Amino acid sequence: MTIAAGLNDIEEFVRWRISVWDVIAYRRQVCRWWHGVSLRIWLCRDQTIRGVVALGAITETEFQMAFGLRWPMILRRIEPETAGDVIVAVVRPNMIIADDPERARYQPRQMTVRPRRARMVPKPSVSVPLYNPFDEPMPVLIE
Repeated sequence: MTIAAGLNDIEEFVRWRISVWDVIAYRRQVCRWWHGVSLRIWLCRDQTIRGVVALGAITETEFQMAFGLRWPMILRRIEPETAGDVIVAVVRPNMIIADDPERARYQPRQMTVRPRRARMVPKPSVSVPLYNPFDEPMPVLIE
């Protein structure tokens, strides 16, 4: 995925990430098929956003309708065996934007949205209840 966002610095990218998160969160509330969508993107030197998106159960057209109207994008299908090469090509040090040589970490320059998992509800245990009105108290010997 390549998005022509026209972002000049990391502060703009941080605000842009919030917008992307809001779009995905809203779509997940409206349609359960969006729960499987995940993406991993990076801010590049040429002011574009590049990364990998897994559409899950939604179609490419649905994703384009949600994001393509706001930000022009190019989606290209990649095969699972070439996904590693595509990611390495995107995260090369000369591709990711650099703001300060002392800040070499990628966290402010990337965004990850993972698939939403179903909440695990603990099953009630089948143990004996704590109080049973038919249980007699234990006798105590007092001297």
